[in-house]
Amino acid sequence: MAILNFPANPSVDETYEENGVLYTWDGVKWAANSTQSFLPITGGELTGDLTVPSLNGGPLAGFRNQIINGKMELHQRQPSSTLITSASSGYHSVDRFAFNSNTTTGRVNDSSLKNHGFYSVLSASRAGGNVNVTQMIELPRNVDSSQSREGPFTPNSQWTLSFWANTLPASATISFAKSSTGSEVTDLIVESVPGASLEVIDGPVNGFTHYKHTYTIPATLPDRDNTNGLKLLISFPSSGTEIRTTGWQLEPGPVATPFENRPIGTELALCQRYFQVINFNSIIFNGNSSSSNVIIQTSAFTEQRLTTSTVKALNGSGNILSSGGRREGSNASNTTHAIVSAGIAQGRAVIQIARLASTNSFNARTVGGDGTNTTFTFDAEL
Repeated sequence: MAILNFPANPSVDETYEENGVLYTWDGVKWAANSTQSFLPITGGELTGDLTVPSLNGGPLAGFRNQIINGKMELHQRQPSSTLITSASSGYHSVDRFAFNSNTTTGRVNDSSLKNHGFYSVLSASRAGGNVNVTQMIELPRNVDSSQSREGPFTPNSQWTLSFWANTLPASATISFAKSSTGSEVTDLIVESVPGASLEVIDGPVNGFTHYKHTYTIPATLPDRDNTNGLKLLISFPSSGTEIRTTGWQLEPGPVATPFENRPIGTELALCQRYFQVINFNSIIFNGNSSSSNVIIQTSAFTEQRLTTSTVKALNGSGNILSSGGRREGSNASNTTHAIVSAGIAQGRAVIQIARLASTNSFNARTVGGDGTNTTFTFDAEL
């Protein structure tokens, strides 16, 4: 296809010919002696319907960003503004983001990027070495198989990562992986780019820089047996220095487009596919009683995620209270029943709470929490 080199500053009625087509500048656009018209690179106006197959290699609008909670607004594991330090690697504070061991992390308020629409950042620090921040992007799986499909990450497709940070990363890596932090299966690295090779889009803005890099999925995909998703891992040098980052986006195509703002309810639902906290206070349950216990059944995830192989942990804290088939107003007037076990049955989470004796009057439909902090968590993170 011929390249059209229109004159930069045309006069009205000036003509330009290319490949047998004569173009005339009408003061607004180049009009061809055919049914086509062309706009200048900047400015101009289109009227009527415009039909295009894609935008930047992806959908025209909505759900371009493969990262969940990229604005760092949701933090189900972090009940207050206090940062969380964990000796083990895994998910500790901001939803959908995992960290290496001995890292202090949390969501904090920061208005440095308010003119770009960000008021929350992920804060992370580590006394020695780098802070590794990871998100696993779930991939579809073959039926009755450990083989994951590539999902949208098809051969030769391009994917652009962009994010804000107050520190230049040491590296940014994508790979097909089994889990966010586990080592049971070696990650199949697609590309690892040094921080110095990241392109700067914008900044510094109040200490933050906007970085980007475009990855190309190889023409021949690696064997993805025993992998669950595409892992994005950004490693920041820390050694005690606080890292702040937000605005994570991974989208199709070679261009970093403006951050995709999804409704907060939608973002929460996406997070709760992998982790959810259920507060028992003032909740009426449904269940079945036996001679020694009561079974409460509740679903936290879609059945696709809620299986014995995908749920990592079902943990309860606090107590369940009841009195004569009801829950009285004061805790002292109620019988305390501990949460004793949990599991998966028929695609639902099964929570078991104890009757203290076979003579306890207990109606599983009218019990509630202890009025303070009775919760149950479902963890199916990758």
